[in-house]
Parts: sequence; C-alpha cells; structure tokens
Amino acid sequence: MSVILVVEDDEQVRVLVESMLRDAGYEVLAATALEGAQALLNSDQSIDLLFVDVHLGGDLEAGLRIAQSARERRPLLPVVYTTGQGVDDGKKALFADPYLFLPKPYTSEQLISSIAYLLNRNGRGAVHTWHFRDIARSQMDFRFSNRPSGSSAFRPSTTPVSMSLTGSCFSSDSAPRRGEDDRGTHR
Repeated sequence: MSVILVVEDDEQVRVLVESMLRDAGYEVLAATALEGAQALLNSDQSIDLLFVDVHLGGDLEAGLRIAQSARERRPLLPVVYTTGQGVDDGKKALFADPYLFLPKPYTSEQLISSIAYLLNRNGRGAVHTWHFRDIARSQMDFRFSNRPSGSSAFRPSTTPVSMSLTGSCFSSDSAPRRGEDDRGTHR
C-alpha cells in the first residue's frame, strides 16, 4: 500500500483529501504546516508521494520549501502540488521533478488519477491506474462555499491539469472534455 503525505492547511480540504485517498486504498499521513511536514519527511516513515498545497498559512512559498526539503532527504519522491491561487511559470520552474500540478478545485477522480499516474511513473505502484486523458475529461470538481450554517457545498466546475515528468509543463486543456468536441463547443 502506497503512503501519501498530505500537507494542507485548510482543514475541510485536508479532511476531504484524506478521506478520498483512504477510500482509494492509500495510507495517508497529514500535516498542516511546514514544521509538521518536515518532521515526517525527516523521520524513517515510508512516504511514496508528497501532496502539498503551495500556499500554507499565508506563506506563498511554504509548499515549495517543503518539496525542496523533501528532495534533499528523499531524492526521487514524486510531488503533487496544488493551490487555489495562480501559479506562474517562474513558480513552476521551482517545482521538484517528477511533479504534477493539480489546481483547486479538483475532483476525486482527478486527485486519485494524478497520484496513481505519478506513483506508476515512478515505479512505486499504485492502487488505481487510470488513463491521463480521463483526468482532462472530468467535469465535476469540489469547491467549498460558506453557507450561513457553516456547512460546505459542492458546485460544478472544470479544471485544467498540468503535469511534468521532465521539467516542462503542459495543460490538459488541449484534450476535449466530456460533452465537448475538439473545438471546445458543447455537443
């Protein structure tokens, strides 16, 4: 069973991601900040993939520092970066390879497919093996909205996925999504 370290400071998102990964058969470790993540990464704990929010606790580069620190101790550790904020080419240039960038919001299918893809690519095995094109075609993803009661709700949206295994990034926007033809128009 593959072990995923999830580093996410938003409790609702972290709990949801942990649940999705456990349901998919992964073992999950979690941290909310730089210090907790580094403690786990510096331990003898087996970790097969790092899933990290780029922006943690108002620090716009905490996730980058966690991944860079992880690479010093675990040179081949694959990383899935995520954020609800924009990421420019300059920041992507700091991503540690092999990596995948999964912008928020994302679906459970996108999350699981992304992790399975990197684990398989890195020879660490995975519970699920889905074709990458399926990631691009997923149409529903989660987005939290604050209701007066404080509960969360899901809203539909579409999200592009970027991936790199050689240092360059590409967007899955080039693949038609379900219900669209090659020009992006709905059928």
